[in-house]
Amino acid sequence: QNQQLVLRPHTYSLPAATIINTMTVNITLPNGRTVNTGTKEGANYFIQDPSGPFEFFSQNLEHVKQVCDRIYQRRNKTPTPQEINDIGLLYTVASQLAENADYDVFAKIPVNEIHLYMEHVMVEIGRMTEANSNWARTGALTHYHEQMLLEGLIGLAMQRVPIKLAFEMDFFGTLAMFASAPSTVAEDPAETITMIVANVAISTLVYKEELPSTAKVFAKLESCGMLEQFIRLSVVCPMSSPGVLKCYDQLHACSSFIEKKFTEDQPCGKACKEILGRSSLNRHPVVGKLRMIASFTNWIEKRADLPKEMRDGYRYCRKCNKMEHSAEFQRSLQKCSRCKSAWYARGSAKLVIGRPTSPSAVL
Repeated sequence: QNQQLVLRPHTYSLPAATIINTMTVNITLPNGRTVNTGTKEGANYFIQDPSGPFEFFSQNLEHVKQVCDRIYQRRNKTPTPQEINDIGLLYTVASQLAENADYDVFAKIPVNEIHLYMEHVMVEIGRMTEANSNWARTGALTHYHEQMLLEGLIGLAMQRVPIKLAFEMDFFGTLAMFASAPSTVAEDPAETITMIVANVAISTLVYKEELPSTAKVFAKLESCGMLEQFIRLSVVCPMSSPGVLKCYDQLHACSSFIEKKFTEDQPCGKACKEILGRSSLNRHPVVGKLRMIASFTNWIEKRADLPKEMRDGYRYCRKCNKMEHSAEFQRSLQKCSRCKSAWYARGSAKLVIGRPTSPSAVL
C-alpha cells in the first residue's frame, strides 16, 4: 500500500517498505503529468520540467532536516514508518535521478541544488560517525534511512558535478572518518563505500576534460585517508564488484603514485601489507590486484639498488609482472600506447598494444 506525502509544489507517492534500487517514486507535476524517476524518461522529464526551475532539494531539504533532527533528539532513535517515508523520498529521488537521467540532462540541475544535498549528506554521515553511535560500535547500519542515504551515493558518484563538489567540500574526508570509526565493518556498507570510491575513480575516464586525472583523484583520496579505507574495506565481502576491480586496474596504472604512497611506511602500503599477510584472503579477487601493486613496489626497491647507469633502463612487464634485467628481456618490452609509461612483454602485449589498456568505464 502506498503512502502519500505532499511536498509543494508537487505530489509524491512512495511505497513504504521497499529497497532503494527497486523503489518506485511517482511524481505528479503541476501540469498534471505523473513521472517515475526510476526510469530514464521520468528522470529526464522531472529535471527538465517545463513548469518551472529545478528546486526539488531546496524545497524539500528543510522538512527532511527537521525529521532527522527529531529522530536524533529522541532517546530511541528508531524512525517511524512515516519518518522513513519522508526521508526516503529525498534520498531515493536523488539516487534515481543520478542513475537514470542522461549525463547531459543531470548536468542541468543547478549546482547550488546539488551542493545543498551534499551538505545534508555530510551532516548526516557525521552524525552516524559519532563515538556513541551504533555504527561506531558495530560497523553496521541499524536503521533503514541510513542505508538509503549511503546507497544513494553510488549513483551520484557517477556524475561529474557531485564528484567535483565532493572534492571541493572534503566529502571524502568525512566518508573516510565514517569508514574508520568501527574496528570492523559489515559486508553491505563495506561494499557500498568501496563502490562509491570505485565509481569516482572510473568516472575520471568518462569526464577526462572536466575532472582531475585518475592519478590526481587517487592522490586526493589518499591525502584524506579514503584510499586506505577503500583498500581495507575492499576485502570485507567474499566477492568484489567489477567496478572495484576496475578501480584497482586504474590504480595499478599510476606508477609514480604507487611508488610514493605504497611503501611500507605509508598508510596505503601498510594496509596492503596487512591484507597480503592474511592467509584467509589468499583467493580473494582483490588480493591478486594488491599482489601486483606489491610486486611493483618491490621492483622499485630492486631498481634502486642497481648502479645509476643501469637504473633508467630497468623495466618489467605490467601484464605478467615478470622482472628480468637481461638485455634480451628488456628489448622485448613494448610501451603502452595509451599511458606511454607502462611496458609489456611481446607475448602479453598483443592484447594491449595499439589500443587503450584502461578498463571500460561502464559499471
